[in-house]
Amino acid sequence: MAEDRPGLAFGEAIAYHRNKLAMPSKAWTDLWGREHARGFIVAGAATDDLVTGFHEAIGKALTEGRTLADFRKDFDRLVAEHGWTYNGSRGWRTAVIYNTNLSQAYNAGRWEQAKSLDNPVGRYRHNPGDNERPEHKAKHGTTLPLSHSFWSTWWPINAWGCHCQVDILSARAARAAGWTISDDPQPDEMVQRTVNTPQGKMVTHVPKGIDPGFDYNPGEAAFGHKLNERAFAAAGGNSREAWKPLTHGTWENKGRPQMIPLDKPQARPTVKVAQPADVERAVRSVIGGPERIFTSPDGSRTLIDAAVLARHFQDARYLNRTKYLPFLPELLEDPFEIWMAFEQHHATGEVRLRKRIIKALDVGKGESLMLVANTWNSRFTGWTFIPSDRPKQLQTWRYGKLLWGRK
Repeated sequence: MAEDRPGLAFGEAIAYHRNKLAMPSKAWTDLWGREHARGFIVAGAATDDLVTGFHEAIGKALTEGRTLADFRKDFDRLVAEHGWTYNGSRGWRTAVIYNTNLSQAYNAGRWEQAKSLDNPVGRYRHNPGDNERPEHKAKHGTTLPLSHSFWSTWWPINAWGCHCQVDILSARAARAAGWTISDDPQPDEMVQRTVNTPQGKMVTHVPKGIDPGFDYNPGEAAFGHKLNERAFAAAGGNSREAWKPLTHGTWENKGRPQMIPLDKPQARPTVKVAQPADVERAVRSVIGGPERIFTSPDGSRTLIDAAVLARHFQDARYLNRTKYLPFLPELLEDPFEIWMAFEQHHATGEVRLRKRIIKALDVGKGESLMLVANTWNSRFTGWTFIPSDRPKQLQTWRYGKLLWGRK
């Protein structure tokens, strides 16, 4: 059990948790399946400060080897500080939060560690527990290469309270240990399950023995499959087309206007920077130093690092965009919309959480400028310019969950 694992934290497990964004929520269903690989929630922790406190407490459990008893002290402190009322008993609730998050972090970390092995092979290990499931016991000893699709669904944990694990060896070590590759598993029997959500009942289908929301591989979702450069490029690399949205919703079903109004800019375009080496100086001039944190209307904060942003302009073809650098502050602080979406790479399986901040400007002389800022984990990662003669192209960026929209 996770509560018996203090001191066993390792870098990949810590990275899995650290790279999750703490997000306020009403219910555990506010994130679903693979989305949990990039988002951290505690059901009912509806404020940024409270959920951030829980995120930090789980982080300390991983990095410092803190036990369930230690976590319960943090839990009590956070409940008292925030006046939080939660469902269930203290013992049950703390065990669910602690064990589920630590188990997922350890199992995801093991997936990432396995990439260093030559042709890794996994063997499913059923560990008996209070909530023993016959379907999990039936998987015990299943031995397959980690490239097999079986692991995309049956990578622990597979249910609330599940204690199963996967032992991993290189193909050579597996043969030496006497492991025998299993026959291809029979197709899973799919069962219909109904889940209660704040929006009403949700019907989902999962393999028999797997709880709703657990039919995915947390390591695959967080870190992806290992592909060589050629295979990754053939799969579209990091192009926008290589990612499919997991979060549904568009400007249409959110009741937003079809066309974004053109704002009168507060700043003016500047002369474009002539050389890539001079871009960082120009960014520093705009943000007032080497870095700056901007606060958006939804309360979120975005860090712009001048040196990091300057690297986006190392290709001389993009230097013409530097004349629009003065518009960055108003894009972040006075946008028209802010969207968030989880997306999955169709080849590697990796999931990312992307946030897009959108604004349109009337820059004079009949010219308009449509801007999309991309952020991840509170950091500015780049921006996109939509040509004024293609206004409908902007609509393709307005999808996912609408975090904030100007009235």
